[in-house]
Amino acid sequence: MGIPSAGAYALLALGLVSVATLAVTAGGPVMQSWFGLGALAATVATAGILFAPGAYPLALPRAVAAVVGTTAVSILLTAGLDGSGWPGYAAWHILAATLLLLALAVRGRIALAWIGFGLLTAVCMVWTTADGAGPAFGLMLVERESIALFAGSLFALLLRRLLRDRERLDALEAARAAEIAAGVTALEVRERHVQSLAAEVGESLRAIASGTPASAAERAGYAALEGALRDRIRGRGFCAEPAVSAVREARLRGVEVLLLDDTQGAPLPEGARGAVAEWLAQATAAAAADADAGFAPAEARPAGPEWGAGPGSVTARMTLGATAGELRVSIVVADAAGAVRRELRSFGSGAGRATGIRWEDTP
Repeated sequence: MGIPSAGAYALLALGLVSVATLAVTAGGPVMQSWFGLGALAATVATAGILFAPGAYPLALPRAVAAVVGTTAVSILLTAGLDGSGWPGYAAWHILAATLLLLALAVRGRIALAWIGFGLLTAVCMVWTTADGAGPAFGLMLVERESIALFAGSLFALLLRRLLRDRERLDALEAARAAEIAAGVTALEVRERHVQSLAAEVGESLRAIASGTPASAAERAGYAALEGALRDRIRGRGFCAEPAVSAVREARLRGVEVLLLDDTQGAPLPEGARGAVAEWLAQATAAAAADADAGFAPAEARPAGPEWGAGPGSVTARMTLGATAGELRVSIVVADAAGAVRRELRSFGSGAGRATGIRWEDTP
């Protein structure tokens, strides 16, 4: 809330000069004793506590120290001041303590400010009673200051509400700025993706659009490119080297590879991505070698369109296991005659090692 600011320091200096002037010029004999000097020193120290840098509201230890300080000012001065009659400006501690408690209320500690004023009132009542003037006289000494503190407390409440409204507005502005920045970042990322995609597929699309008949190698290249784009969406968990290169090579040789990532973007166990990539690379390389040798691999899969690749394909699928942090991966290869080979592996705490392997050979 701008405390301490240049204006706050100016106000502090003006207040200290005024209180010191009042104490020295109208304090009477008590200001020539250690009681008066101690009260003045406690006033200056308490003002320093209240006007030192800090958050709003004022930290509780500092607020309590300010209340103790104002109480100490009253006790020290009244210990050397006669309270049997009207003290006049010699009782400058009442004004000084009230001003300090007003500053405490403005800094967000209204309840503690009134506790401090209650202690100030109690000290004055004890002082006047001990000197024979009675407690009512002590209460009368602080009645005008209570009105000032009440008005200051109303101002502090209004200030608190204004500060909370300002905090909400600042939060809304920060959220709006973050949203705008995120939108700009998303647009930039999208633009980079579009440019990258255009550079990757632009030449192939232009060749297809030209209407020139494509050779077998070109058709295989188009299929491999389509599969790579599909893998980034549906098989993202498999997109790591050396699997990416091995899958592309297998597709160029006519092997259809289907990658299915059903983890929904969940974090994979440590080391699992690299181990899966190595395993998939070996499986697709073997399938490509079989294709070169005249072996036509076919996918063995449950019925359903999601697994619907045709003969001459290899399917890899990863899912989350029943145990937290477990990753299950299956790779299925079947030849045209219907012989099925299926391997299952689980990755968990021992990431990179197969914790469970099962082979199924179906004639």
